[in-house]
Amino acid sequence: MGILTVTRDVDAVTGVISLPIRDIAFLEYASQIDRVIVHTINEMFYMPGTLKYWQSALDSSGYNFASVDRTNVVNLDKIVLVDEIYRVAYFESSITKTTKKCTFTIINFDKFQKKYEQFSKSTSALATT
Repeated sequence: MGILTVTRDVDAVTGVISLPIRDIAFLEYASQIDRVIVHTINEMFYMPGTLKYWQSALDSSGYNFASVDRTNVVNLDKIVLVDEIYRVAYFESSITKTTKKCTFTIINFDKFQKKYEQFSKSTSALATT
């Protein structure tokens, strides 16, 4: 099981905690605080670095993360629904006002769809064997 060391607050006043990578829905870069915000379904955490660095590290470690715009990298394993009209990924099947979601740029949406379809097919094939 892979983990990331994150903090619950921007300045790390509360110390560090270990977060299982499988719990991450998406990563978001916030330039105003110069941190990567790590989103799970219910919480937000913080860590230093760039999205490009973390996406590369996670992908090189066998995880399935995809860049969807300049500020968001999504965990393909956590996507439950994709709204193709508004180009939004959801991480829960019941959509409410508080449901976490991740939007895509028009340019990256086609790339994402292809990667997501390939990933979904390989996951389905594994489940049937």
